Order: sequence, then structure tokens, then C-alpha cells
Amino acid sequence: MPTIKWTESRFLRVPLTPDEQRERGQQLARAFAELADAQARHKTARDHQKDEENQIEGRIAKLASIVREGFEERAVPVEMRIDVGLGMVEEVRTDTGEIVKTREATRDDKVKAQALSQSEIPGTETRKDEA
Repeated sequence: MPTIKWTESRFLRVPLTPDEQRERGQQLARAFAELADAQARHKTARDHQKDEENQIEGRIAKLASIVREGFEERAVPVEMRIDVGLGMVEEVRTDTGEIVKTREATRDDKVKAQALSQSEIPGTETRKDEA
């Protein structure tokens, strides 16, 4: 009876030639470099994500404090009223008229008051009832 032949592929162990060995070594080195790059990119992305989370958590904490306390710090115009004779300054909120602080006049306060009393800047005149 005649012999019938055919060919199929199988995965079998094949010894590497010296050139193939060098090429696989270069491939291995490139793969390690790719891994290091990927890890560095991932770390940068994680750090960025963590920073973003921290910023959001900070806003949440600040808003929670505002809600809990029922107030927040805002810039409010304050009128500075100096009594030159007493050398005292009252800091008065222009939105509520509340006296925020009473303190001794500084040298700068006195210089500013002197300059304003000699100028004709609208809104800085001394009222007659105050003079």
C-alpha cells in the first residue's frame, strides 16, 4: 500500500542562532524600556488624577464649612473714619454700617487723612456737621 504524506505546523522547541539570540535580547531591552515608559505615564496620570481629586475635596471641605457655619469671607468695602483729635480710626462696613474695628491711627492713616483734608476728591470732603 502506498504511503500518503502531508505537512502541518507544530510549535516545537528550536534552538536560536547567535543572531536570533542577539535580536531577542534587543527585543527584551526594548520591551523593558516600553514598560518603564508606560509605568511613568501611568504614574503621571495617577498623580494628576490625585491632584484633581485633592482640589475637588478641598472645594468640598470649604463649601461644607460655609454651609455649616452659615457665612463666608468676602471682600466688603470698608469706610475708614479717623478722629484726628483722638487719633482713633473706625473701620465701618458700607453694606451694613457696622463698626468692624476701632483702633489707634497709624502714621499712614494720619498722612492719608492730611492729604484728603487738603484735596478736593469727591466723596472725601469733611461734612460740616463733623467739622
